[in-house]
Amino acid sequence: MTIKMNDSPLPVWEASDFLVNMSNAIMVTQENKLVFANEAAAKLLKAETIDELIGQDLHQFLDPIHIKSEQNESLLEAVWVTCDGSRIDIGVQSTPILFKHKRATYMALTNLTNQKQTARQVKEIQESYKSLIENSLDSIGVVIDDTFVFINPAGVEVLGGKKKEDIIGKHIFTFLHPDFHEICIERMNRIIYDHEIPELMEQVMLTLAGKTIDIEIIGFPTVYKGVPAVQVIFRDITERNLNHQMMIRSEKLSTVGQLASGIAHEIRNPLTSLKGFLQLGLKDVTSLEQFLPIMLSEIERIEMISGELLSLAKEHPQHFSKANLIQLLDEVIVLIEVEALTKKILIEKNYAIQEVFISCVQTQIKQVIINILKNSIESMENGGSIRIDVTYEKEAVTLQVEDEGEGIPEEILAEIFEPFFTTKPSGTGLGLMVTEQIIENHGGSIDIQSQCGEGTIVTISFPFNHVL
Repeated sequence: MTIKMNDSPLPVWEASDFLVNMSNAIMVTQENKLVFANEAAAKLLKAETIDELIGQDLHQFLDPIHIKSEQNESLLEAVWVTCDGSRIDIGVQSTPILFKHKRATYMALTNLTNQKQTARQVKEIQESYKSLIENSLDSIGVVIDDTFVFINPAGVEVLGGKKKEDIIGKHIFTFLHPDFHEICIERMNRIIYDHEIPELMEQVMLTLAGKTIDIEIIGFPTVYKGVPAVQVIFRDITERNLNHQMMIRSEKLSTVGQLASGIAHEIRNPLTSLKGFLQLGLKDVTSLEQFLPIMLSEIERIEMISGELLSLAKEHPQHFSKANLIQLLDEVIVLIEVEALTKKILIEKNYAIQEVFISCVQTQIKQVIINILKNSIESMENGGSIRIDVTYEKEAVTLQVEDEGEGIPEEILAEIFEPFFTTKPSGTGLGLMVTEQIIENHGGSIDIQSQCGEGTIVTISFPFNHVL
């Protein structure tokens, strides 16, 4: 390492005890030979004594492959080879001086090994993180001012692009269904200003081609190139939701089929009465007049039962809407009490309120209620009563169904939500699993407590954000 000299006066530098014992590593070279070193320099280069360094050629300590010069030649970073053969990163700041009346180079050495190691580790972590993001199967994007500034390949594919540039620079609303614009703004504000991490949520997004897809998304605060940003992770769940809907539809059709057999018996009775009245009327039309109110009542009963059954079986858009939970309960009870009465089971309604509106898919909530009530009825071979309670508090609305059935053994209770697990000879093993999934999709929870011989209590709660 050679330092260029100019014609300007050079500072005169002399060794002293202070310089020998100072904590900073200092060396002086003349014609690349070490002519002075202090204790700190000897320790840094792992020499046993200072004399071991004096007279040595400077280049024997330098690894020529790993020398990095700054813009001027007085600042260098290099890998030095110590006296024991190990290598360390050293930063060198050099200044031309006069030492013992001869031109020399003053060198201040700084051990950069820990700093370099830390920098290497940080770089390795950054590279690993970048690789993880780029190769993630989940879609990952970064949003600043409601605009995508980064997207990984998985995200490009989900949003229908061919390259990152197709997505980057576009407003997030370009890809978000209008129904979710308002809640998206609210969640983004919570992330940016309150540094919250909102819960995982299902939303509907639009691809570049305008195709709608169901996605699961979560966001959290981050910093991108020194600017506060929101990192979003989302996943296409369209196929999963389709499979889920097919499973729900299958279970619903199974439920409708089971209800139909009981309802057919219930409808046959008023039809028999109507037939008798009509046969009587064939003989004497005037005699029908006194029976017309009864006949009309029987027809309305048939119409109500068949109407509810058709409504349950009919395909409806799977969108959330405002519905009165009490009304949904009453509509289901019309269907289910047919079977209950034949088994001498009384359904007791105990509503603390007559109206409580929830955001739900109505047919799915009806299916949940039917599944719960049918399980209760089937467990009560000797008759009894089923009590339905609805309570509403500030945080949630709670629906509780309590029966007097045979109860569920403790060893089975832990498995009842497992797919295809059933204790019924003709059961599908999907009823309670579908019930649990529907409740979870509505942001609620379901809990079942049971004791053999004492009955079962099913508690369903809907959180305040689903109660209107």
